[in-house]
Amino acid sequence: MERTKKSHIQIPKFILRKFENNEHRLHYLSIYDSKIYRGYAKTLNTKLGYYSNETEEILNIYVETPFSRVVEKILKHDFSSNLDITQKENVIIKDFLVSLLSRNPKMYDEIINNSIFLQFMNIEDVEKHDFTVDMVMQYARNLFDEYYVFLVKNITHLPFVLPMCGVYHFTYNDHNANIFPFSPEFAFMLLPKELAVHWVKDNTRFVILINDEQYIRKFNLYAYLEQKEMEYPTDVFGGWVASNNEDVLKLLALDIVANG
Repeated sequence: MERTKKSHIQIPKFILRKFENNEHRLHYLSIYDSKIYRGYAKTLNTKLGYYSNETEEILNIYVETPFSRVVEKILKHDFSSNLDITQKENVIIKDFLVSLLSRNPKMYDEIINNSIFLQFMNIEDVEKHDFTVDMVMQYARNLFDEYYVFLVKNITHLPFVLPMCGVYHFTYNDHNANIFPFSPEFAFMLLPKELAVHWVKDNTRFVILINDEQYIRKFNLYAYLEQKEMEYPTDVFGGWVASNNEDVLKLLALDIVANG
């Protein structure tokens, strides 16, 4: 089993690059020590041979590349006309979100370390990482079937932050909902179909516009709290929340203190 590539453990490089600034750097708030660091999309949260070359290639060809095309389509759209997200693209988006769950170190812990059978198998760590990805991608692919995918456009001056886990949840009208920021300006939001059916007409979904910075501050705080709750091991950096702007993370730090 070849493992010559440096793997991004959870968030792929092309997404991290969206959160770099004009100097091709990003800033991240460490969950482990609450300090703000500088980093690069190329190297942040990477480990040599964390996944095998075969798994890296499968994720790249069948998950990351199709999703990156959807992202670029959105980022290039001028929004002077309707944006059509096809049913195929909706499947691509959901597959990518499931892949983020499959690469989550907490998911690895649930599948490997809590299995009496697997934890005693004499196999290398890279095989365990590959097994986790394969299991989740096979058996949890329909996880988001009961959710509609909506595009969220942040039109405030305060950017979204990106947690290492990627997808985080929040409560909307007593229902569990999920959001994944794929750039400082855009996110995909997953709302239960029973709750959001009135937002869909002729299979067309409305773009959700956020023009109040207080909502973005809340989402950024939710991102941090979700990441903190996961308690990642320190060998995968203990978890972090990233931004293209250090001041955004300083504001988030204040909100964390205020939240208690």
